[in-house]
Amino acid sequence: IQAGGPYYIISRTLGVEIGGALGVLFYLGTTLGASMHVMGAVETLTHRKKHAYQNDNVGLIFTLLDSCPSQVWSLLLMFIIARIVSVGSKYVTGAANMFLVTVGISIFSILIGTILFAFGVYDGSLSDEEREFGDNLYPNYRPDPKTGVTPTFWALVAIFYPATTGIMAGSNRSVGLATPNKSIPIGTIGAIAVTTALYICLVWLLGSVVSNEILIYNKLVLTSVAFPSRIVAKIGMVTSCVGAALQCMAGAPQLLGAIAADDAIPFLKFLTRKKRQKGDPP
Repeated sequence: IQAGGPYYIISRTLGVEIGGALGVLFYLGTTLGASMHVMGAVETLTHRKKHAYQNDNVGLIFTLLDSCPSQVWSLLLMFIIARIVSVGSKYVTGAANMFLVTVGISIFSILIGTILFAFGVYDGSLSDEEREFGDNLYPNYRPDPKTGVTPTFWALVAIFYPATTGIMAGSNRSVGLATPNKSIPIGTIGAIAVTTALYICLVWLLGSVVSNEILIYNKLVLTSVAFPSRIVAKIGMVTSCVGAALQCMAGAPQLLGAIAADDAIPFLKFLTRKKRQKGDPP
């Protein structure tokens, strides 16, 4: 399996024409997914209560974050990620290993904190009144307190969908794998199993013990129940978003380069003129 991952498999199975059409859509989805991940990281950093961090040592940092629109910080973070990817894929792989550790710690802290909150042992930044068992058993769509827009089921699916595309991160960078024919099936199926179990567990735990009101008004409720501190969960969220953006930015150019190399879309052929070393984005 050469560069392009899913595109290479589809194009060699169903033909270059069908592979090119699906590959372009997958490329656009991966690229837009990177921007959504970056916005998620910035939103996590800038989201805080008005009274928080005013009298501690990090107050100046959050004052600086509040001084500029989130779009400015998103563009800055995207530029930094693009520069890291342009240096070489080995740096992306090295960063991914570090991010995986922080994400694992944050998930563990959220799970432990939610269980302790359910038994009344630990409240985090919530109160006893916000502990409501079975309050989210049935659908209850209400207007968003900030935008006033009432979400629908499919609108929420669209928001959640980017969280499911990370399972393709390994296949997107198939050119850098030693044995892609073995690694891609095992890695993809393993990613599906692990992420599905974590999503079901977190949604079920949080939805079972936290009131519907707090889920609507507190966008980062996961940080409110994290044990022993909300900072642990915030670090995990930021590194998760940045790591996912790195993987998208590293995989999307390789996918587009593979489409161009097959001449599936003629006006993309200029992308194949410059030769690069194996494993680097085209």
